Amino acid sequence: MIDKKYIIIAVITIFILVLGYFIINKNISDDLNEDKESIVKEKIVFLELKEFILNINTDNTNTRFLKLSISLELNSNEDRQKLMQILPKIRDSIHPYIRDIRFEDINGSYGIYKMKEELLRRVNYATYPIKVNEILFNNLLVQ
Repeated sequence: MIDKKYIIIAVITIFILVLGYFIINKNISDDLNEDKESIVKEKIVFLELKEFILNINTDNTNTRFLKLSISLELNSNEDRQKLMQILPKIRDSIHPYIRDIRFEDINGSYGIYKMKEELLRRVNYATYPIKVNEILFNNLLVQ
């Protein structure tokens, strides 16, 4: 028969393991809750630019137009206020690219993705040191 001493040691060991498990889970859940709270406190701000209506580059005699409405995703309202002061510079960074783009370049989802990435690069260059996180298309029409 097993000694009572071994049974007591086994019960104490199991109790310590279960207690440790609950303590570790409590700390992990507290850390996750703190992370969620910090994410919620960070407010994302958007700046909507006026609509662009421009001719796009075509190889033939047909004229094509691009109607584009975009919003910029920013980190803070303070960044938004700063960008409001340089809106002409932002629009000017976008115009040359859109005028030079061809219909074939933006045909399909990959073309739209490439255009979005290029616009983000140009806008971030124009707005440095303020970082634009994302460019969102509100409206995109090629006619």
